[in-house]
Amino acid sequence: MSFLSQSEKYDPQTAAEIINDMQSELDDELALKDTLDLDVEEKMENAKDFLKENAELINTQLEKIKELNKAIREAVAFNRTLQEHDAEYHNLITSDEYLDVANKIAEFNVTASSLSDFLIESGRRGRACLF
Repeated sequence: MSFLSQSEKYDPQTAAEIINDMQSELDDELALKDTLDLDVEEKMENAKDFLKENAELINTQLEKIKELNKAIREAVAFNRTLQEHDAEYHNLITSDEYLDVANKIAEFNVTASSLSDFLIESGRRGRACLF
């Protein structure tokens, strides 16, 4: 892990927000039992309402995230080439001390991302909703 990329991305407030977000996910999961207790007709009505209210927005958001995916990947590739041009700075940020901090930031991000992926794969990310 690169210290520069990790330190540039690290923000204590963002880390706290991620932790709060995951706490909300846990709260939502614990509240899911209320939705699971609904009868089939209520569940079907909720699903239809969800689709009616959100389908267009979801399509728009999907297109935006695809655009961001492309732009971010291009920016990261360009920035990597810029980083490689300054050898003295590169030596500093690749020292053990900087790499240790970078690895810890990366581990936090991987853990948060993995937890988010788990919740998505389990159909649990976001507000509890049963289709």
